Amino acid sequence: MHVVFAASEAAPWSKTGGLGDVAGALPRFLASRHLNITLMIPDYAPPAGKRPPEAALSTRAHVRIGGIAYPVTFHAMRFSTHFQVVWVGQELMFNRPYLYGDGALPYPDNLYRFLLFQGAIKAWIASRRRRIDLVHVNDWQTALLPLMLRRDPPAQGRPATLLTIHNLNYQGVFSGHFFSLLDLPADYFTPDTLEFFSNINCLKAGIIYADALTTVSPTYAREILQPEYGAGLEGVLRRYQHKLSGILNGADYAVWDPREDIHIRPNFGARDVNQGKRDNRAALMRELNLDWPPEIPLAVAITRLAHQKGADLLARVLPRLVPGSMRAIILGTGEPGLETTLKRLAADHAGICFIPRFSEPLAHRMQAAADLFLMPSRFEPCGLAQIYALRYGTLPVVRRTGGLADTVVDADRDPAGTGFCFSRPLASELLRALKRALRAVSDPSRLAQLRANAMKRDFSWHTAASRYAHVYDQILANGDQNE
Repeated sequence: MHVVFAASEAAPWSKTGGLGDVAGALPRFLASRHLNITLMIPDYAPPAGKRPPEAALSTRAHVRIGGIAYPVTFHAMRFSTHFQVVWVGQELMFNRPYLYGDGALPYPDNLYRFLLFQGAIKAWIASRRRRIDLVHVNDWQTALLPLMLRRDPPAQGRPATLLTIHNLNYQGVFSGHFFSLLDLPADYFTPDTLEFFSNINCLKAGIIYADALTTVSPTYAREILQPEYGAGLEGVLRRYQHKLSGILNGADYAVWDPREDIHIRPNFGARDVNQGKRDNRAALMRELNLDWPPEIPLAVAITRLAHQKGADLLARVLPRLVPGSMRAIILGTGEPGLETTLKRLAADHAGICFIPRFSEPLAHRMQAAADLFLMPSRFEPCGLAQIYALRYGTLPVVRRTGGLADTVVDADRDPAGTGFCFSRPLASELLRALKRALRAVSDPSRLAQLRANAMKRDFSWHTAASRYAHVYDQILANGDQNE
């Protein structure tokens, strides 16, 4: 089976969030199951992306968008017998300092950029001598591909298609004035197709025209059928729920494992977790120039600063517990208003440190040093940071939603507990959960048991890859589900 895995980012070559982690890991684990995987991603220029210099120019093409033919390049590099990466290059579209925009505003021509990317993938597929069996697309930036391949299939035959929704709130909604760019008949711009309140909705197109749909956790797959989480698409999703399933994301333990983590010192495992965390905390205090008592519990948050992530809840709760009961470090960037709030909070409270940037190595060191990991998301399709925290013996404090509900077991409800959960997205509920967590970490014997429980949990990508391979087989066995 030959699968094209199409994504707008993939670590370590380009990344803004969880999609980058997934697209960088899942294709490799699928390839380890002897599926032939071609990962296709945009060829972003530095600093947004970094294509390896060894990647060779394999072919060129022209992709027509809005009556203009844009030259594109394809650089390819094979990483194993069954896994290669193809970078789709276009100077005008991808030679920019950011992937999607500067953090505050998206690029105004993102529809053009990702139409071109998808058109290039379609051209690459059509140029193959042998048929591609399946195209696995991810989020709105590639969600029009199932429709493109259905409308104009390659001569070798139309590949089956799977759309994975990583976050339903990002739908690729653009003014209906741009519909002509899609080169589709007018009857594709109706409420039953791409039209969405007089706009184009790219993700809606993928939901309708892909042969199968997945989300990144079982709980999120159920949640998005309801208005609270459906972001306006719950009706469409309910109509097509027969082809929807949830597969929990995995962790790449070759990267996120304290026993071998290249970013922390010393390394540690379950047997020496207490000493390992003490030493890593001391190193982190030196790095950040913080003089905090080692006996006071340390909580960290590594997050995108957005309403979804509940950073405003942290801002309201942390001053209630700092400095008497805990210390807190927050790493992340995002909405300017939340950054301003957290900067002010850190200036007013000596027990709070806010670092307004993102650093992958620092994220590793924070996980290794902390007692608690804070993730009070209003919704969370999967979340990976709480999974990483478990492997480092860092107990998550999370809202019981989406992938957080699927990965964190409340320690006050279950002897096999690994963290602390709360139900409603309220500061008062976060505060109660955090107080429960602080009581637990102040009891050495209970802390030791909870850390042991957490570090035993296995969310390897091998499990997720096996489930995706099963879905691929089902799609191909069932044939065209939507014809």
